[in-house]
Amino acid sequence: MRQPVRLNLWFTALVCLTTIWFGRWNNAPYQTDLNIIRGDGQGFYAWLPAFFIHDDLSFEFYNDSTLNIEGFFSNRFLNEHDGKTILKTPCGEAVMLAPFFLANYILRTATGKISTGYEGSFQKAVSIGALFYYILGLYFFSLILRRFVQNEIAIALTVLLLAFGTNLFYYAIHHPTMTHVYSFALIASFVWLLFRFDETKKYHFIRLAATVFGLIYLVRPVNMIILATVPLICGNWKNTMHFIRGVFIPVEKFLVALVLFASIVFIQFGLNKMQCGDWFAWSYKNEGFNFLEPKFLSVLFSFNKGLFIYTPLVIVSIAGLFVMAKQSAFRAVSYLTFFVFITWIISSWWNWHYGSGFGMRPMVDFYAVLFIPLVFLLEQKGRVLTMTMFISTLLVGLNLFQTWQFNQWIIHPEEMNAGKYAYVFLRTGGKYENCLGGGNEDPMRVLKRDPVFSTSNDFEVAHREYWNEGKTCEVDEMANGGFHACCFNDSILYSSTLTLPANSKKYFEEDFYIEVTLDRWEDELHSAKNAVLVYTYFNLANETTWWNKLSLNDWPRDEFAVWRKAKYSLRMPKMEKGNACKIYVYNPEGKKFRIDNFKVDVFVYGDWDH
Repeated sequence: MRQPVRLNLWFTALVCLTTIWFGRWNNAPYQTDLNIIRGDGQGFYAWLPAFFIHDDLSFEFYNDSTLNIEGFFSNRFLNEHDGKTILKTPCGEAVMLAPFFLANYILRTATGKISTGYEGSFQKAVSIGALFYYILGLYFFSLILRRFVQNEIAIALTVLLLAFGTNLFYYAIHHPTMTHVYSFALIASFVWLLFRFDETKKYHFIRLAATVFGLIYLVRPVNMIILATVPLICGNWKNTMHFIRGVFIPVEKFLVALVLFASIVFIQFGLNKMQCGDWFAWSYKNEGFNFLEPKFLSVLFSFNKGLFIYTPLVIVSIAGLFVMAKQSAFRAVSYLTFFVFITWIISSWWNWHYGSGFGMRPMVDFYAVLFIPLVFLLEQKGRVLTMTMFISTLLVGLNLFQTWQFNQWIIHPEEMNAGKYAYVFLRTGGKYENCLGGGNEDPMRVLKRDPVFSTSNDFEVAHREYWNEGKTCEVDEMANGGFHACCFNDSILYSSTLTLPANSKKYFEEDFYIEVTLDRWEDELHSAKNAVLVYTYFNLANETTWWNKLSLNDWPRDEFAVWRKAKYSLRMPKMEKGNACKIYVYNPEGKKFRIDNFKVDVFVYGDWDH
């Protein structure tokens, strides 16, 4: 049996590496070897250059213009704790990437090169690290599958389907600074170590598992819920109790494992202490879980990141429970219980769709468990196997195609819905690139019920801050109420602004939330396609200190000459003292459309209950 095992393992690794080669660094219009460290990944990676190169855990070095690295970091990753700065993101990914980072750093130093930590070779080192953990995770996944079946072809096919039929592929190759491929590898190895302990009763597997468990905590603390897989691993209730007893007894062995776990976890606590003097600082200020109001169905079925929409291969895997249950009903029930449990935890996060990303990304961490039932289907013969392979092959193709769409900005990274999904489904070409707008962010936590500030413009009177050289809004028989609307054309490119005043009131000194509503009319088909709603912060010197923009249209509807009400919601960062916020509509193409009943409401957050 050893030869087939090795053959399938090398075959799987070869196919994975070959595909990865064709998807290497320059695999998207916006991605080069100097743009691998981006998005939230900038925060996870930031520990490495801060600790090993710049010796600055206050992260002030990013403001040094001589280093030319300010574009690789954002102050949104920093929070204040006891008057000091603390990095929001945990250090686990940085710990796992440290060997790759240091190897590159030592090589550059030995050859006389100066390093900031963001040169192209560092960014490629991150990609290499992610690919290493991708393959490592798939390897341990194959070992887990052998605890259930002995059919090596079924195991190899299951590994390949997981590798290319899910968004694990995206996070391993296209966005390697996100934590998910690292968590996937850790959880796969942890589950396998628990299996080995259950089989052999040798305690060194628990010591290794305790070390890996510490890394799981460092990367993403909530992933410690992987402990809930113990019943699935053990196979029955009696064996589960025996397993738990074997972990804690004898006590002296358990204490050794506990020390190993604590020594890994201490890395984060030590960094907290170095930054702000508090071992147990909560870095995710004003963020947390609401376990009483989970968005359970949204996490599974929403067109904005829903697991079953963007990774439908999971449905095929769950169908394997019917076969799995014939061998062990206890394991099938344990799997289903674990799936419901992690979905509840994931859907309780304040931002249930987890912001920008491809698919339901926190689920990626648990794929080594979620795809276990799939191997039972692939072990079958006849029609069941044929149908499983036919459907799975189609879903692999869909996943790879939608990954490509996501990289081409055809699929919106944060705010999809059913209408948008239908508009771009299986579409290609420049017409569909960047065609979808956003503008409906969820608040970070519960908002106070009534707005603390409101301002509006129905365009019935000339506005004192009209941007077009004093021109007043035109009398418009098509106005949506009243007699006037803001009519855009090749000479009127800006609407009047609605202004939040300089923050003399406390509610602008913290993060807040804005809802903008307006009525929109397009004189011609898609005439407002590229129009945007602009948010800008200005200081006393009239300099822009922050800005954001949202597309006026959520997607290019094939309709015009009709009033459509639109709503845009945005989480706003606090304004520095003396700043003002101006909100207006910009018409870059000079095409004809109009807006009316332009209104802004400002809300502030209530207290967060951790």
